[in-house]
This record gives sequence, structure tokens and C-alpha cells, in this order.
Amino acid sequence: MFRKHTESCEPKIQSCYPQTLKQAIDRHLPHSLFDPDGVKSSFRWCERLLTLCALLMAWSMADVLADRFDEARRGVVAMFPGRRRPGKTYQGFVNALGNKSDALLGKIAEHLRGEVRKAAGARHWEHLGFVPIGADGSKFECPKTLANELEFGCAGKKKSTPQQFVTTLLHLPTGVIWEYMTGPARSSERHHVREMLPTLPKNTLLIADAGFTGYDLLTMIQTAGHSFLIRVGANVRLLLKLGYALEEKDGTVYLWPDEMQKKDKQKPPLVLRLITLCDGRNRQMHLLTNVLDESRLSATAVKCGGTAPPGHPGRAPRSPDPPDAGSGVGRTAG
Repeated sequence: MFRKHTESCEPKIQSCYPQTLKQAIDRHLPHSLFDPDGVKSSFRWCERLLTLCALLMAWSMADVLADRFDEARRGVVAMFPGRRRPGKTYQGFVNALGNKSDALLGKIAEHLRGEVRKAAGARHWEHLGFVPIGADGSKFECPKTLANELEFGCAGKKKSTPQQFVTTLLHLPTGVIWEYMTGPARSSERHHVREMLPTLPKNTLLIADAGFTGYDLLTMIQTAGHSFLIRVGANVRLLLKLGYALEEKDGTVYLWPDEMQKKDKQKPPLVLRLITLCDGRNRQMHLLTNVLDESRLSATAVKCGGTAPPGHPGRAPRSPDPPDAGSGVGRTAG
């Protein structure tokens, strides 16, 4: 009896799941976000259906691209049973997505950043009086196809697979991605962060590893009104007692590369504060910040508050897996 009851429930569960999933997605991607022309049933691939199909393809566990599209399309059809069905071919879907992809990505990304802030609430949006955003860059291997080799290249040894470089900004209190950018294997994470600076929320504290200590980048972050906490390596030369700070305290240092002094004397040195952390094994980590007031960001608060960059036993950002290189849904060559 129990087996028969279970079997009779399965069709009901399968029939209601697409609507339940649609309602869950609508909470964060409401229909008002998309082109109002999309409500016309004559459109096979409107903005909303394109977005849902791309999203379901990204979640699909199917190995073959055609199976992913077929599975995602069937899911979209089940979500909108009374609507004209979307196109049956993957090529038609990709062409429609390509025509609207840039505009859709910008619109959806901006909306979802607002959703992150809403989900964080007043309690989890800020930490230590700042909005902590972690930055990190990583390389990911892609399938060895000619299209991927031409698009991304290889940053490793000869005969290595193509690699995609992904730089991620992460809202640390929630652990949710704020923004990301992809590029070829030899992309610069500093360049990516420069491109993503306009997306940072007010009162950001950008937390990153030693790859982000360039004078130009830190100047841009500071000029944009943000703060930063960056790990500094032995390859960065810091100066002492230049007299540019109104009040030089213990830990006051200056970042002023030689080329900035010789080529462009209009650019003053960056006045920074050096914070040194030690772990239980007496291993030291040196951090640079433009928060000069120690009462706002003390070494103790940094060590105990989980705002240390990667490499320290605090909370650290990690780049997410990039879009499937074979799917054509993300920014990978098709």
C-alpha cells in the first residue's frame, strides 16, 4: 500500500515542481525586471525565457551541451504551459541570447546586487563599520578545443589546456558574489578590479592578497572614496618619514614607486598604515590600509574580525567555478 501511494504522488510532485521553482526564481528575478514586450506570447525567446533557460542550463548536471539545453527548455516549457513554446534548437537560443546578453547581464547583475544588500539586512551588511568586499583572482582549466585556445590561450607549459581567468568580488559577511569578471589566461586581476570599481557599494573596505598592491590601483580605490586592506609582500618597497602625513605615527608608511617620483612629480605618495599580524607559530603577515585612524580599524579587530586577506586563518574570498567552458551560456568560446 505504501508503495502504491508513493507512486501515485510522483506525477503530482513532478507537475508542481516547475511552478514552485518558478516562484522561487521570481522572488529574486521578478517579471518586472525584463522587457515588457516579453509578455507577448508571440515572442519565442523573450528576455525572461532566455534568462530562465540560461540559468537552468547552468544548473544542469547533464554532460552533453545538447542535453543541457533540452533539459532546460523542457523546464521552461513546464513553467509556462499556456505560452507559445520557445525555439527547439540550441543555435536559435544562442543567437537570441547573443543579441541581448550584454544588456541582460548588466540589468540582472545590478538587480541582484540590490538583492544581496536586502538579504544581508542592517545586521550583516557592514562589519567594523565598513562593507567588507573580498577580491581574488584564479585560473580555471577549460576543455581543450580550438575555440577555447583562440579565445583564452594557455598561461602554463606547452600542450597545457586553455585557461580562463576569473576575478571575483565577494561580499564577505554573506559570502555571496558581488561581481565577477572573466578573461584570457594572462588577464590582469588588477585590471579586472579597476573595471569593477564602479560596482562597489559606498563605504567599501576592499580586502585582497598581495597581487593588488599597485600604486595606480590603490590610488583609484582611494580616489573613489573606498578603503582597502591589502597584504603586502617583500617585493613592495615602503618609505618612512617623508613628512606628507599631517601626523606620522607608528606604522605610518608611504607607497611611492621610483617611476612616480621621476616621471610625474604631480602624483604624491600614498600615505598608508602598516599592520602586522602574528599567528600562533609567530608567522608574520604585513597588511597595508588607507584607514589611518587605528580606532576605526585596529590590528586586533582585523585579526579577530575575519577581515584578513587570503593566507591568514580568517575568512577569505574564493573565486567560484566559472561558467562551463562548453556551454556557451557564460563568457566561454562556444
